[in-house]
Amino acid sequence: MSKLRVSLDKLERYAKNQGGYEIFIDHDMVTLSFVPVFPEVLEKGDSAPPRVVMTGRVTSGKVDFQKVEIEEGSTSVERSPEESEMVYKSWLDYIEENY
Repeated sequence: MSKLRVSLDKLERYAKNQGGYEIFIDHDMVTLSFVPVFPEVLEKGDSAPPRVVMTGRVTSGKVDFQKVEIEEGSTSVERSPEESEMVYKSWLDYIEENY
């Protein structure tokens, strides 16, 4: 069971309101792609934050993200489930509660 879970309609609403987020839906598969603009990322002072690509499956209107990849230039690195949960769970919870 994925701990990175959010309602698809709320995620779509959030992405539309925020701008800079791309959601691709293919049957029951969802890919969310964005360059983070969280204050924590910007404080690090990296010249260009890496793109984040989250892939998940839709079940009963909820997206369970199973994979998080970080793309820097032409390189893509998969984040561990533990690290992904630590970084993105509270953000997805925020979307679930506020959208």
